[in-house]
Amino acid sequence: MTGALAASSGTASLPGYTFSGDTDTGIYRSAADSIGIVTGGATRLQVLPLGNVGIGTVAPGASFHIQSNWAGSMLLDGDFDNNDTSDQNTTIFLRQNAGTVMGFIG
Repeated sequence: MTGALAASSGTASLPGYTFSGDTDTGIYRSAADSIGIVTGGATRLQVLPLGNVGIGTVAPGASFHIQSNWAGSMLLDGDFDNNDTSDQNTTIFLRQNAGTVMGFIG
């Protein structure tokens, strides 16, 4: 094969790249230069043109944006204590309902 592998842009409910027997799971072009990964017809991961990645949101407002609308927990595993000069002063902000910053790590 030469050239690009192409598919239709698709939608969240019917992605352009999908699986036989599971047509509401796959990858679609959500907008120009953006892709979404879908399971069960809902976007679970979104990548925007400038590289922002969102999990649980289709409009990530930071390099890595996780939004959860369920009573559960999240796990962040990494070196966030700023004891290493290569950390570049990493900060994680904790917000309630995508609103006011309630706390931060870093």
